[in-house]
This record gives sequence, structure tokens and C-alpha cells, in this order.
Amino acid sequence: MAPNDPFKSPCFAPARLRGVVMSDSEDDIPVAELLKRRNRNRADRERAPKRAKSEADGDDSAAGPARKRESKKARSKAAKAPATPPRASKAADSAISEFYELKKGELAQKLLRRWWYSIQWPTEQSRTSPGDGYVELDGYPGVWICSEGEEGDDIGKLVDQRDPRGCPNMANFCRLPADVLQKKLCEALLAQKEALVQREGGGTALERELDRELAWAQKINTDAADKMAARWIRKWDIGSRWEQEPDESAFA
Repeated sequence: MAPNDPFKSPCFAPARLRGVVMSDSEDDIPVAELLKRRNRNRADRERAPKRAKSEADGDDSAAGPARKRESKKARSKAAKAPATPPRASKAADSAISEFYELKKGELAQKLLRRWWYSIQWPTEQSRTSPGDGYVELDGYPGVWICSEGEEGDDIGKLVDQRDPRGCPNMANFCRLPADVLQKKLCEALLAQKEALVQREGGGTALERELDRELAWAQKINTDAADKMAARWIRKWDIGSRWEQEPDESAFA
């Protein structure tokens, strides 16, 4: 007797605990044969619903040719249905990814990480209250919410006075001249380095990294960067994506 054979081991569970139903007439039948019978019975039970479904389908087909024509027409219509167009968000993601691989895209990406060191947005004009009863929304300078009024109709109304043409985002940066991005990036790197030295002193690893970023930015050929970006703009039809052009003076 093989010691590792669970079916022959004295510790193996009785047949009734393994789902094998024993009867008096089965006393002399080997367990292996009983298991085969159980498997055949299980297979028969699984095939029964399939036969019933097949017969039901046959009854449906016998109902008349009208149902067959409807089914054939539905399949033909489904086959002619146009393929689902790619999501606009996927196209936008591809365009942005391609832009960031360009030199101008690298300038824009590096500036996006530290724009507040060289760009003031929103402007001071947007920080002026649009009227009585408005308070500036906490955490969103330039956005105002009405908190009180005589009739109460305007309570909760939001007024966004920020100029989107001067917003430091990719939509504006990708359409600005590369020399503007270069200038603002260099200013931001110098201001960030100054703040770092004041806080932590000189000679830090981050300061050396900022120096390398600054040296890289200063060497960029902005004319060549603009030419490569112009091809990207034509390829993805960037000019038609936004109604407003960026305000270059906001980034001067």
C-alpha cells in the first residue's frame, strides 16, 4: 500500500464525507467505481439544462419565419454599426505626452513645477471684491462667493475674476514663445535657489540640482524649440482647441 495515496490511507475521510452516497447494494463495489458513477451522474445533470435550452430554442425557431428575419436583421445591423471612436481624452493625453518630449515641452514642464517663483497669478486686479456681500473663497484667491444679500437670490453665487489667459498651465505654456518660457524658468530657478539657501544654507544637493537645471535651460536654442513645437501644433490642431490665446504680457 502506497503511504502517500490518500484514497488508501487509513486517515482518509469516509466515502459519505466526500460526497459519495453509499447504499446496502453498493457494499461490495470498489470506491473507485463509485467515484466514476458519481462523476457520470454529475455530468448528466450538467448536460440536462443545456438540452432543455436547446429544445427551447428549437421551439422559438418553430414559431415562424418572422422571428428568424428579425434576428437576422438585428445581426446585420450590429455588423454594420460603426466602430466606437477613440475617446477624446486619449487623444489629448497622447498630444500632451508628445509635447513634453520636445525641448519646449521640457521648458514648460520644468516651469510648471515652480511657476510661483516667477509668475504672479492671479493678478492683484482679481483680488478686488466684485460687490457688496462677496468674500474671497478660502484657498482660491481671485474667486469670490456671495455670502449675503438683500433678497438672498445671489447667496452662494461664485464669481471667478482670474484671467485664464494668464494662467500658468500647459494650455497657455504650449502656445507661448520658447524664449518666454526660458526666461520665466531661469527666473524661477534663481528665486527657488535663493529661497533654498536662506532656509537651509548653501552646498545642498538640491542647490546643485537647481544649478544643473539652470545651466540646461540657458543652453536651449529657443528658435529651434519653437520650430519643433510648431509641427506639433499643426499635427494635433492645437490652435482650434482653445478660443482664447494666452496673454503674453501676463508672463513678461
